[in-house]
Amino acid sequence: MAENSSEVGEIKNIPVKSFETERGSIYTYDDEGKVTRCKTIKDELHKKDLTVFVKLDPKDYIRVSGAIESDDLGVYVVEIGDNGKADYIYSREDVKNVDKLRFVVINIHQNECVFSRKASLTPEIGDVVYEVDKPDKEKGTFMRHLGHRVTKINY
Repeated sequence: MAENSSEVGEIKNIPVKSFETERGSIYTYDDEGKVTRCKTIKDELHKKDLTVFVKLDPKDYIRVSGAIESDDLGVYVVEIGDNGKADYIYSREDVKNVDKLRFVVINIHQNECVFSRKASLTPEIGDVVYEVDKPDKEKGTFMRHLGHRVTKINY
């Protein structure tokens, strides 16, 4: 995995080549650090603009899954700036300080955060995978995928 010199924090000395989840998906990193998911059951490839990892207990996983399907809630990755303002992050290139990444659920109508956990660009065993693409304003779509727990990491 290539290191981005503009990123601060969380840079590991041993790059991750790929990881696997409890449902058999295999994620591989390209030279830019972007991730492609191969769903081995269906033999499908999916490349997302941003892949992060979050520690979620089973209750939180269900809560976030419901939020993704909700018209009232939004699930995002944000970076908290020095001024306390949260900036939406949709690609790896947008990350300035990985130690300030958060995985959040926001009440869209009240613009209020109702759930927040630290997000990471580096997988650990047991983390849940979350993938997003940049919103397509022309099509009105926002692709996101809450994956499963990481069970194996290949260096």
